[in-house]
Amino acid sequence: MFPAIPHVSDGLGWTTTRVAVVGIPAGLVTFAAGVAVGAMVRRVSPRAVWYAGLVLLASGMVLAAFHHRDTAQIIWTGVVMGLGGGILMAGQQTMIVSVVSAEEQAAANGMSSLLTQVCLTLTSQFLYTVLAGESTVLDGTAFYRDQAFTHAYLAMGAVVALGLLVSLAIPALRHPQEADSGAAGHPAPDTRAASDA
Repeated sequence: MFPAIPHVSDGLGWTTTRVAVVGIPAGLVTFAAGVAVGAMVRRVSPRAVWYAGLVLLASGMVLAAFHHRDTAQIIWTGVVMGLGGGILMAGQQTMIVSVVSAEEQAAANGMSSLLTQVCLTLTSQFLYTVLAGESTVLDGTAFYRDQAFTHAYLAMGAVVALGLLVSLAIPALRHPQEADSGAAGHPAPDTRAASDA
């Protein structure tokens, strides 16, 4: 929406309405991906779906870093990011439900929502710090050069990639029902004698 000003701003000068219309395909894909997660987790593990969402979102951001200069580019890179984002939004809850007991689901989802808001706040500040590195301030308004958008998309892609690395490092967790059935079939050994000795 920023105006194009030579040597000052590399914005496209779009109206709010045009921004909204151009964003419709990405929004539809995000919605469809979220719905599709329910079917996907019946065939593959929630963890695999989560990884796929992170890879798609990071890839979309890297693509957008170098392809954000016209309507077509913004639509197709937005669709890739929307696909990854939709999978993550739905997959997050699916992963939680798949690894915690029914009694813990409310607390786990509440903690997830809290941490999501904290991370969004921190990454938003980080994003605008990156943008400010390639900006020109006129009459109190910061205008961004093309390089600022490239760096911002790459920075957000790096944050998502970091999330993928953290996710890969999380030990595999059994479904609570499996743990319960395992405990029922194989009672825990009596360690009292060993501790007494």
